[in-house]
Amino acid sequence: MARLDVISNNVANANTVGYKADKPLFRDFSTVFSAVLTEGGLEARRVSYGVRPDRVATMVGQGPLRQTDGRFDLAISGNGFFVVATPKGELYTRAGNFRLDSEGFLVTQEGNRVLGSNGPIQVKGTDFRVNSLGEVIVDGEMVDRLQIKDFPRPYRLRKEGANYFSSEYQGFDAANYQVNQGYLEDSTVNPVKEMVNMIEAHRAYEASANAIKVVDELLGNVLREVPRL
Repeated sequence: MARLDVISNNVANANTVGYKADKPLFRDFSTVFSAVLTEGGLEARRVSYGVRPDRVATMVGQGPLRQTDGRFDLAISGNGFFVVATPKGELYTRAGNFRLDSEGFLVTQEGNRVLGSNGPIQVKGTDFRVNSLGEVIVDGEMVDRLQIKDFPRPYRLRKEGANYFSSEYQGFDAANYQVNQGYLEDSTVNPVKEMVNMIEAHRAYEASANAIKVVDELLGNVLREVPRL
């Protein structure tokens, strides 16, 4: 069920800009069961009770770039995340489908302001350009530089909804990246692969449900027959 939930969410976001696919990780339940018995002063023999969900990992890899020619569409090729000011504080995203708000600030689709080295980026002019270093140039004059932050590996990022991430670690200036204006980074979800995974998970779920049903029927028979003996 846990695997089906994750796969369904991936499929639903197959066309979401900058979305990073999730993968459920499982833990051998025998180790969990043994730990519980040990805490109770008992000794557990070698047993196998399948697996239990442990956590959901986000596959933070490079998504394919798609040319849009939009002035405010930006995509990062390589390392790093855009930094955005939100009501929850600074969050990070790879979704660069930005726009201008009524005050001329560069914002996300949710209206949160994109941050540069000098704070929120405000565009006062008509000719808006961003070079590969993330330098924002308006009417031929550099006005700011996009904050592109990266984090220690392995990534320990937590999804916050609306394609945002937070991190328990302090971000640092990213290296080995290139900002592409007029492009968007598409989702890393492979719809065909996810549909195959969904079919496999659904079949495993049905097999497990049938096994539980058989065991339940056997136990029912035992409860009915034992009193007669």
